[in-house]
Amino acid sequence: MHKQHFFIVLMFIMSVLLSTSSVANGEQGVYRHAIDDPMGLQKSKVLEMHDVYSFYGTDIYPPSITRMLNLGAAKMTGYDDPQKAWGAIISKDDIVALKFNDCGVPGFSWNYEFLDLLLQNFYQLGYKKENFLIVGIYTLPNSAIGTRIRHYGWEDDAIFIGSDLDFLPRWLKEVTAIINIPNYMDDNIIGIRGCLANLSWSMVKQPARLYQNKGDNGDPFIAEINALPPIRNKVRLHIVNALQVLYYGGPQHDTTFQVNHQSILMSFDPVALDHIGIEYLRRYRKTKTMPQKLPPPLYSQYLTTAELYGLGYYNFTDISYEKINPNLYIDQY
Repeated sequence: MHKQHFFIVLMFIMSVLLSTSSVANGEQGVYRHAIDDPMGLQKSKVLEMHDVYSFYGTDIYPPSITRMLNLGAAKMTGYDDPQKAWGAIISKDDIVALKFNDCGVPGFSWNYEFLDLLLQNFYQLGYKKENFLIVGIYTLPNSAIGTRIRHYGWEDDAIFIGSDLDFLPRWLKEVTAIINIPNYMDDNIIGIRGCLANLSWSMVKQPARLYQNKGDNGDPFIAEINALPPIRNKVRLHIVNALQVLYYGGPQHDTTFQVNHQSILMSFDPVALDHIGIEYLRRYRKTKTMPQKLPPPLYSQYLTTAELYGLGYYNFTDISYEKINPNLYIDQY
């Protein structure tokens, strides 16, 4: 790491040491991000809700998706009641960006249907359409009619990103909270396109320039962008739609390397989620169809840099992972 990057990382670590734990507005559920635990007193919680009945044929099963979403929120916050659980993450006064993956692959992992069910679930819990702004999905379901209009374009003033300047999207100032909803996809440039990548590439005006001029394989600029206060301070939850996973060939989409994973993962820690995602991509590369030519090892250096920035935990010793069968909770959710 260059000296200038080391200095920036050091400044972020100092700010973390001086910070206090975050609690969402609304229901006062007490949860702590990994970035709020600099002394290592608490592991990052990662939940994987896995349901073999989450879809049949080419269609997802709505009750399964809704159950996984509400069960995950309950387990993350400690509230059994879905209304209180989600209220500990976002309040009825928040303007929430639902940030999906700008992967340009229509139909991948049922993102369109996933958005529809997520919105319907929020409405059932008492949230209003005006609470939400959709980012990353451009053909919207009927349930999105009446949500906030996304204003395209970029802010007038550039922001300092590490050793460079760029512009953040105009919609970012309109929202008070972000729920990050990526997929797990291979990316031949950065390794994995997951939580951190979903809040970097599409969040600056000139991502290609940053990639070309700075670091290697997205490092360190992916971590630098995620660490910007206008982004970092608004992220409330990461929900990985891992109903399907692209384990090779990305960011181009080849269904040969697509697998049905049938899971939804949640955490307040994007680094932990992305590290788990890399392990899944590696596992599928060993067990599923691969090209004859041996591909390069799958690795994302930016994840360890993100840990240095205080964005989350990379080592599995610092992560509490639980895989849950949501059908065991069918009477509750």
